[in-house]
Amino acid sequence: MLFTTTTFAFLFLPVALAGCDIVRQFGHSGPAIGLVLSSVFCYGCRMVEFTLLRHRSIARNFLVGQRICYRIGTKSGRTTNTSVRSACTSL
Repeated sequence: MLFTTTTFAFLFLPVALAGCDIVRQFGHSGPAIGLVLSSVFCYGCRMVEFTLLRHRSIARNFLVGQRICYRIGTKSGRTTNTSVRSACTSL
């Protein structure tokens, strides 16, 4: 799905943003996880063969974020949130 198509602008984007609003009630990492999943879906619709590559990149960034948080000694409650942000930056 290309970002310049009407399908993206009028169907996918409003559904993704509404989904983020809905999952906001599940905590701070809810919208981030929702954006990651919707982004994987968006890329998977256009380039199915690259979806596995995308998953590997997200997992690697998550693990790097975990390692950074462990090394700097942040509390475990903030570790997951920082790792989710790290994974989202790869998108």
